[in-house]
Amino acid sequence: MGRKSLGCEIDPFASPAGRLSVFASRSGYKAGAMIAWTSGTRLGPYELLTALGAGGMGEVWKALDTRIDRTVAITRLKSEYGERFRSEACAIAALSHPHICQLYDVGPDYLVME
Repeated sequence: MGRKSLGCEIDPFASPAGRLSVFASRSGYKAGAMIAWTSGTRLGPYELLTALGAGGMGEVWKALDTRIDRTVAITRLKSEYGERFRSEACAIAALSHPHICQLYDVGPDYLVME
């Protein structure tokens, strides 16, 4: 019944967070070396607006989902944290609580959240 998109079972009926749409192949974006993102960069339907923070593991951007005019946060992990990326995506997708961010989408090396 679920879908194995990140190496974890995601039940599409469990919560809105479980209904992930992996669009990376359609957007043409490929994971790899940390190429610098800048304001205006497009990741499929998402347009990066401003950098919110960066650290040793990656960076967080404020972005716009141009399909529905919704502000989102995009978290991008460095490639050496790939296993952690999959683990965090699975953990977030499995949870549904008002005090936990909702996972909207998953790219090859980034998560799109509320």
